[in-house]
Amino acid sequence: GVSNSAVGAPTEEMQQLMERLQELDAQASRLSPAKQSALTGQRAKLLRQLAEITPDPQLRNQWYEQLADMVSAAVQTGGYEEGVKELEYLARQIDRADASENVVAHFTFRKMLAEYMLAQQQPEANLVKIQEKWLADLEDFADQFPNSSDAAEAQLQLAMSQEFSGEADEAKIWYERIVSNFPGTERAQKATGALRRLDSEGKRISLRGQALRGGEVDLSA
Repeated sequence: GVSNSAVGAPTEEMQQLMERLQELDAQASRLSPAKQSALTGQRAKLLRQLAEITPDPQLRNQWYEQLADMVSAAVQTGGYEEGVKELEYLARQIDRADASENVVAHFTFRKMLAEYMLAQQQPEANLVKIQEKWLADLEDFADQFPNSSDAAEAQLQLAMSQEFSGEADEAKIWYERIVSNFPGTERAQKATGALRRLDSEGKRISLRGQALRGGEVDLSA
Protein backbone atom coordinates (compact mmCIF):
# COMPACT_ATOMS: atom_id res chain seq x y z
CA GLY A 1 0.00 0.00 0.00
CA VAL A 2 2.78 2.44 0.94
CA SER A 3 4.74 1.82 -2.25
CA ASN A 4 1.64 2.32 -4.38
CA SER A 5 0.72 5.65 -2.80
CA ALA A 6 4.33 6.81 -3.11
CA VAL A 7 4.09 6.68 -6.88
CA GLY A 8 0.60 8.20 -6.98
CA ALA A 9 -1.47 5.02 -7.35
CA PRO A 10 -4.47 4.76 -4.99
CA THR A 11 -4.14 2.60 -1.91
CA GLU A 12 -6.54 -0.30 -1.35
CA GLU A 13 -8.56 1.81 1.09
CA MET A 14 -8.81 4.65 -1.43
CA GLN A 15 -9.86 2.21 -4.15
CA GLN A 16 -12.70 0.88 -1.97
CA LEU A 17 -13.91 4.40 -1.17
CA MET A 18 -13.84 5.40 -4.86
CA GLU A 19 -15.78 2.30 -5.87
CA ARG A 20 -18.43 3.02 -3.22
CA LEU A 21 -18.59 6.64 -4.37
CA GLN A 22 -19.13 5.54 -7.97
CA GLU A 23 -22.00 3.29 -6.85
CA LEU A 24 -23.68 6.17 -5.00
CA ASP A 25 -23.12 8.56 -7.93
CA ALA A 26 -24.79 6.04 -10.24
CA GLN A 27 -27.74 5.74 -7.86
CA ALA A 28 -28.04 9.52 -7.57
CA SER A 29 -28.03 10.00 -11.35
CA ARG A 30 -31.23 7.95 -11.56
CA LEU A 31 -33.06 10.11 -9.00
CA SER A 32 -34.65 13.56 -9.20
CA PRO A 33 -32.61 16.41 -7.58
CA ALA A 34 -35.00 16.48 -4.60
CA LYS A 35 -34.51 12.75 -3.93
CA GLN A 36 -30.74 12.89 -4.44
CA SER A 37 -30.39 14.68 -1.10
CA ALA A 38 -30.85 11.36 0.71
CA LEU A 39 -27.54 10.21 -0.77
CA THR A 40 -25.72 13.54 -0.53
CA GLY A 41 -24.64 13.04 3.09
CA GLN A 42 -23.18 9.60 2.29
CA ARG A 43 -21.37 10.89 -0.80
CA ALA A 44 -19.99 13.86 1.15
CA LYS A 45 -18.65 11.54 3.87
CA LEU A 46 -16.84 9.40 1.28
CA LEU A 47 -15.31 12.43 -0.45
CA ARG A 48 -14.15 13.77 2.91
CA GLN A 49 -12.56 10.41 3.80
CA LEU A 50 -10.83 10.27 0.41
CA ALA A 51 -9.40 13.75 0.88
CA GLU A 52 -8.18 12.95 4.38
CA ILE A 53 -6.28 9.77 3.41
CA THR A 54 -4.90 10.93 0.04
CA PRO A 55 -1.14 11.51 0.35
CA ASP A 56 -0.89 13.62 -2.82
CA PRO A 57 -1.65 17.31 -1.93
CA GLN A 58 -2.86 18.17 -5.43
CA LEU A 59 -5.26 15.21 -5.54
CA ARG A 60 -6.40 15.99 -2.01
CA ASN A 61 -7.31 19.52 -3.10
CA GLN A 62 -9.30 18.10 -6.02
CA TRP A 63 -11.30 15.84 -3.69
CA TYR A 64 -12.03 18.80 -1.40
CA GLU A 65 -13.13 20.97 -4.32
CA GLN A 66 -15.38 18.20 -5.62
CA LEU A 67 -16.89 17.92 -2.14
CA ALA A 68 -17.60 21.66 -2.00
CA ASP A 69 -19.18 21.64 -5.48
CA MET A 70 -21.40 18.67 -4.69
CA VAL A 71 -22.73 19.97 -1.36
CA SER A 72 -23.29 23.48 -2.73
CA ALA A 73 -25.16 22.12 -5.77
CA ALA A 74 -27.33 19.95 -3.50
CA VAL A 75 -28.34 23.02 -1.49
CA GLN A 76 -29.14 25.01 -4.63
CA THR A 77 -31.35 22.31 -6.16
CA GLY A 78 -33.31 22.03 -2.91
CA GLY A 79 -33.72 19.40 -0.23
CA TYR A 80 -30.31 19.70 1.47
CA GLU A 81 -30.51 22.81 3.62
CA GLU A 82 -28.03 21.35 6.14
CA GLY A 83 -25.41 21.66 3.40
CA VAL A 84 -24.76 25.32 4.28
CA LYS A 85 -23.71 24.41 7.84
CA GLU A 86 -21.72 21.49 6.48
CA LEU A 87 -19.78 23.77 4.11
CA GLU A 88 -19.13 26.19 6.97
CA TYR A 89 -17.82 23.37 9.18
CA LEU A 90 -15.68 21.91 6.37
CA ALA A 91 -14.19 25.31 5.54
CA ARG A 92 -12.95 25.58 9.14
CA GLN A 93 -11.68 21.99 9.14
CA ILE A 94 -9.65 22.27 5.95
CA ASP A 95 -8.25 25.62 7.07
CA ARG A 96 -6.86 23.85 10.14
CA ALA A 97 -5.62 20.98 7.94
CA ASP A 98 -3.36 23.36 6.01
CA ALA A 99 -5.23 22.94 2.73
CA SER A 100 -4.23 25.35 -0.01
CA GLU A 101 -5.68 28.88 0.16
CA ASN A 102 -7.42 28.19 -3.15
CA VAL A 103 -9.34 25.26 -1.60
CA VAL A 104 -10.30 27.29 1.50
CA ALA A 105 -11.48 30.06 -0.84
CA HIS A 106 -13.44 27.55 -2.92
CA PHE A 107 -15.31 26.26 0.15
CA THR A 108 -16.00 29.82 1.31
CA PHE A 109 -17.33 30.85 -2.10
CA ARG A 110 -19.50 27.73 -2.47
CA LYS A 111 -20.93 28.33 1.02
CA MET A 112 -21.78 31.92 0.08
CA LEU A 113 -23.44 30.79 -3.13
CA ALA A 114 -25.44 28.10 -1.31
CA GLU A 115 -26.61 30.64 1.31
CA TYR A 116 -27.63 33.08 -1.42
CA MET A 117 -29.63 30.49 -3.36
CA LEU A 118 -31.21 29.03 -0.20
CA ALA A 119 -32.30 32.48 1.01
CA GLN A 120 -34.15 33.08 -2.26
CA GLN A 121 -36.03 29.79 -1.87
CA GLN A 122 -37.57 30.82 1.47
CA PRO A 123 -41.25 31.90 1.67
CA GLU A 124 -41.63 35.69 1.72
CA ALA A 125 -37.94 36.18 0.91
CA ASN A 126 -36.84 39.83 0.85
CA LEU A 127 -35.01 39.78 -2.47
CA VAL A 128 -33.64 43.33 -2.12
CA LYS A 129 -31.96 42.54 1.22
CA ILE A 130 -30.77 39.18 -0.06
CA GLN A 131 -29.13 40.86 -3.06
CA GLU A 132 -27.52 43.51 -0.84
CA LYS A 133 -26.03 40.82 1.41
CA TRP A 134 -24.82 38.83 -1.62
CA LEU A 135 -22.98 41.86 -3.03
CA ALA A 136 -21.44 42.65 0.38
CA ASP A 137 -20.33 39.00 0.73
CA LEU A 138 -18.81 39.06 -2.77
CA GLU A 139 -16.84 42.20 -1.98
CA ASP A 140 -15.57 40.74 1.31
CA PHE A 141 -14.58 37.54 -0.50
CA ALA A 142 -12.74 39.43 -3.25
CA ASP A 143 -10.78 41.32 -0.58
CA GLN A 144 -10.05 38.22 1.54
CA PHE A 145 -9.03 35.92 -1.34
CA PRO A 146 -7.88 38.29 -4.13
CA ASN A 147 -5.73 35.72 -5.93
CA SER A 148 -8.00 32.67 -5.76
CA SER A 149 -9.61 31.30 -8.92
CA ASP A 150 -13.06 32.01 -7.45
CA ALA A 151 -12.15 35.68 -6.89
CA ALA A 152 -12.48 36.29 -10.63
CA GLU A 153 -16.06 34.98 -10.56
CA ALA A 154 -16.87 37.03 -7.44
CA GLN A 155 -15.52 40.20 -9.05
CA LEU A 156 -17.40 39.50 -12.29
CA GLN A 157 -20.67 39.07 -10.34
CA LEU A 158 -20.00 42.39 -8.58
CA ALA A 159 -19.18 44.21 -11.80
CA MET A 160 -22.27 42.93 -13.63
CA SER A 161 -24.55 43.81 -10.72
CA GLN A 162 -23.17 47.34 -10.56
CA GLU A 163 -23.39 47.76 -14.32
CA PHE A 164 -27.05 46.67 -14.36
CA SER A 165 -27.72 49.07 -11.46
CA GLY A 166 -26.41 51.94 -13.57
CA GLU A 167 -23.16 52.31 -11.60
CA ALA A 168 -20.89 52.13 -14.63
CA ASP A 169 -17.81 53.71 -13.00
CA GLU A 170 -17.85 51.23 -10.10
CA ALA A 171 -18.41 48.36 -12.52
CA LYS A 172 -15.39 49.43 -14.58
CA ILE A 173 -13.14 49.25 -11.51
CA TRP A 174 -14.03 45.58 -10.98
CA TYR A 175 -13.83 44.72 -14.69
CA GLU A 176 -10.37 46.31 -14.88
CA ARG A 177 -9.24 44.41 -11.81
CA ILE A 178 -10.29 41.10 -13.43
CA VAL A 179 -8.40 41.91 -16.64
CA SER A 180 -5.31 42.86 -14.63
CA ASN A 181 -5.31 40.00 -12.10
CA PHE A 182 -6.59 37.12 -14.23
CA PRO A 183 -5.15 37.63 -17.74
CA GLY A 184 -5.95 34.99 -20.34
CA THR A 185 -8.94 33.57 -18.44
CA GLU A 186 -12.54 33.33 -19.63
CA ARG A 187 -13.56 35.84 -16.93
CA ALA A 188 -10.94 38.31 -18.22
CA GLN A 189 -12.33 37.96 -21.76
CA LYS A 190 -15.83 38.75 -20.48
CA ALA A 191 -14.51 41.73 -18.52
CA THR A 192 -12.65 43.04 -21.58
CA GLY A 193 -15.84 42.84 -23.64
CA ALA A 194 -17.79 44.63 -20.91
CA LEU A 195 -15.20 47.43 -20.72
CA ARG A 196 -15.34 47.84 -24.50
CA ARG A 197 -19.14 48.05 -24.33
CA LEU A 198 -19.12 50.58 -21.48
CA ASP A 199 -16.45 52.72 -23.16
CA SER A 200 -18.44 52.81 -26.41
CA GLU A 201 -21.67 54.05 -24.79
CA GLY A 202 -22.40 57.61 -25.75
CA LYS A 203 -19.49 57.78 -28.18
CA ARG A 204 -19.87 58.64 -31.86
CA ILE A 205 -19.08 55.52 -33.89
CA SER A 206 -17.50 56.11 -37.29
CA LEU A 207 -19.08 54.02 -40.06
CA ARG A 208 -17.76 55.27 -43.37
CA GLY A 209 -17.18 53.47 -46.65
CA GLN A 210 -17.16 53.72 -50.41
CA ALA A 211 -20.50 53.91 -52.26
CA LEU A 212 -21.11 51.54 -55.16
CA ARG A 213 -21.21 54.44 -57.66
CA GLY A 214 -18.21 56.21 -56.23
CA GLY A 215 -17.98 58.80 -53.48
CA GLU A 216 -18.14 58.21 -49.75
CA VAL A 217 -21.03 57.09 -47.55
CA ASP A 218 -21.13 58.29 -43.91
CA LEU A 219 -23.31 56.24 -41.58
CA SER A 220 -21.79 57.53 -38.35
CA ALA A 221 -24.00 57.21 -35.30
